[in-house]
Amino acid sequence: MINKKEGFIVALIILLITFSLSIMTNFLEDWNKVLGVLLAVSLVILASIFTKKIIAYLLDTEIEMKIWEIDKYGLAPDRHFKNPFLIGAFLPIISIIFFFPFKSLVWMASLVFDIKPRIYRGAKTN
Repeated sequence: MINKKEGFIVALIILLITFSLSIMTNFLEDWNKVLGVLLAVSLVILASIFTKKIIAYLLDTEIEMKIWEIDKYGLAPDRHFKNPFLIGAFLPIISIIFFFPFKSLVWMASLVFDIKPRIYRGAKTN
């Protein structure tokens, strides 16, 4: 259901968001609270991913998750980065800097999903 690449991406995002939330709430002194945050973030992200995977299976599609990336800057059509910038990996950390006075706002939307129909669905006849 989840391949190695997706597993690595999920683990990375869970650790980044846990680290960001722990810094914002000063939990780094108490490791029990950090582990509680890690458990809560893991449950929320994994429940979201598995729900989307199950619904995609029921709808005869395949879903692939990846880190949110941008490859274009500006409004001109020819302005592209050489390599895509993984904005989803940096926004949880950047949000700590910009939202520091609020002490609880951390960017958590770091994953995007590509949905493709299964190959046999197009050839299926009734």
